[in-house]
Parts: sequence; C-alpha cells; structure tokens
Amino acid sequence: MKPFLYTDNQFKNHVTPDGHPECADRIEHLIKLFEHPDFKEFSKADIFPATVEQIACVHGEDYIYTLMDQIPEEGIIYLDGGDTVLSPASFDIALLAAGAAIQAINDIYDDTNKS
Repeated sequence: MKPFLYTDNQFKNHVTPDGHPECADRIEHLIKLFEHPDFKEFSKADIFPATVEQIACVHGEDYIYTLMDQIPEEGIIYLDGGDTVLSPASFDIALLAAGAAIQAINDIYDDTNKS
C-alpha cells in the first residue's frame, strides 16, 4: 500500500509574524515538495478536526477553554508572552492537526496505511 500524507491547505491559515518557524511558507514549501514526482507514491489522506472531547483526553478542559477564549478575532497575539502565536484560525488549525495525527494512528491501527 502507498504511504499517506496527512496535510491540508488550511494549515496555511495559522498566521504568524515574518520569520516565525510556523509560517505558512513552510507549509506551502512542503506541499509543493510532495507534489514532486519523487513522491508520486504518496496518497493524500482524508483528515478531519479532532473534537474537544478527544483533545480533553490529553489536556484538561479548563486549559482548552482558556486557549479558546484567547483566540483573537483579528491579528495575532503571543500566548503567555512566549513565542507561541495565536491568530483567528489557530484553534481550528490545531484541531485539524490533532485530527490528522489521530487519523494517522487509526489508519496504522486499522491496517489502512501499511508501509
């Protein structure tokens, strides 16, 4: 079976400032890279956002709802004064990324993606 690629163009919607390592350019570069003929054997997996209930298996609900409350309506903010950036789509993108990881594990467990 072909290997799967777990990604989505929506990941580019997590906005960060210029020079930040989590920039949309990195995602665009990787998507283009995997379009190269050397990676033709990769199939794109269907991914879906994780649910808050799934995230609550590893993070406390208070933490999850605190993060949700901090998502800005526009622009960006820095979480806890560090280098973690939140933009309006960040929470949805985080759920999608977690869902991709869950789907990859489920595919391996279900023997869908044997490689």
